[in-house]
Amino acid sequence: LIAVFVFFGTLVAKAQNNIASPVPPPPQAVDSAAKPKRNSDLIIARAIELYNRRDYIGAINLLEKNKNIREENVSWYYYYGLNLGRLDRHDEAIIQLDQFVKRSDLFASARAFYFIGLMHFYKGNYDKAINNLDVSLD
Repeated sequence: LIAVFVFFGTLVAKAQNNIASPVPPPPQAVDSAAKPKRNSDLIIARAIELYNRRDYIGAINLLEKNKNIREENVSWYYYYGLNLGRLDRHDEAIIQLDQFVKRSDLFASARAFYFIGLMHFYKGNYDKAINNLDVSLD
């Protein structure tokens, strides 16, 4: 049990640095250079800029105003969840990240599973945290 808490302590320290640092888009959100930018890509890019400047409320407001892009660009769920998590709205963050996972391939979902595990850890749901963090490593 002590080893688990030491492991999680290390993960939390790394995660806090990772969450605060610039966020790369999940793999499926990256378009090839040859494809023209869709409006939804521009909105997601702006949300990432706001996140990187730690304007989580601004990013959430932008994404909420543009909920209509969710089906066209599932990265909406990912970035909405990340911003909610930064505001300690863990339950809501988990719901949004789960939506991203359900709509994405496993490779794109790995980072989302990591953040879902982190949100469960913050909530004290250690078994769920371990399961999600384990999936993120697969």
